[in-house]
Amino acid sequence: MEAGRRESLRKKLLEEVKKDPESIVDLVLDIMERVETLEDQLKKNSANSSKPPSSDRSSQGKPKQRSLRGKSGKKPGGQKGHRGGTLKRTDNPDEIITHRLDICPLTGRKLTDADVVGKIRCQVFDIPEPKFVVTEHQYFVYRVPGSSKTVHKPFLAGAGAPVQYGPRFGSLLVYLRDYQLIPLSRISQLTLDLYGQRISEDIINRFRKPCHEHLDRFEEQLKKRLLESPVLHADETGIRIEKKTEWLHVLSNGGFTYLWAGDHRGGKALDEMGILRDYRGTLVHDCFKSYFTLDCEHALCNAHLLRELNFFIEIKQHTWAGKMKAL
Repeated sequence: MEAGRRESLRKKLLEEVKKDPESIVDLVLDIMERVETLEDQLKKNSANSSKPPSSDRSSQGKPKQRSLRGKSGKKPGGQKGHRGGTLKRTDNPDEIITHRLDICPLTGRKLTDADVVGKIRCQVFDIPEPKFVVTEHQYFVYRVPGSSKTVHKPFLAGAGAPVQYGPRFGSLLVYLRDYQLIPLSRISQLTLDLYGQRISEDIINRFRKPCHEHLDRFEEQLKKRLLESPVLHADETGIRIEKKTEWLHVLSNGGFTYLWAGDHRGGKALDEMGILRDYRGTLVHDCFKSYFTLDCEHALCNAHLLRELNFFIEIKQHTWAGKMKAL
């Protein structure tokens, strides 16, 4: 503020104080409340509020992400009664290798099967050496009697070209790309390292295309299951697609997850996604205002609620917030 304007306002306020001191006190209190609100907004980040990490200001430095889980008081490791995932011996091993002694290491005497009194079984679970299994299909060609034409049995699906990759290998490529989200170039390198064949990105996409084309029926069933779910969880986050920022929306319950990407975040995206406008159960979300336009029950995501309580504990020093967090 310029010095001249500041001095002018100062004189005006002094005159107002003489005329009506109560109004100036109210004005100061309003200003203090407004300043406090603005300061609180500056102190909020992704660690103590529902704000996404992308909104954290670089000038403040990224907040240290801390787990919202409290100390359980339990010792590390598996707890009593917990069923472990230990390997179990199989009664039908794929290969058996026997290890015999010809000479006794203690006496030097020759040993025979008559000296055997038992066996110690040790099983090793491993994967076979990765290699292609090549199956050749031979279609016999017949001359049509009384004609120069020839005929053969119809080609099997996926076995009609001189050389090609099989469906199981194609399924692996689709799994690596679309479930494990491994980049195409790294899948190509992986197949070269394991199988000695560098698979081009075009071949990988060739297997992905029919999978994509047959997803319509699955997507219809998925939407139906989600609409019937008594509780749904919803969220959205920014994502880069072809060098553009778009929004990835997710709906999920205990058994299914639906992902939908678009260039909108709010109400228009909910319309285009075509599920939540017809949902009547309980939707768990982060209080994003567009969700409240839906005709359903609403529940606040517990993780976001804990972050909001962290703000009142760390910034406001409110004891009630700590009790609420413990609850």
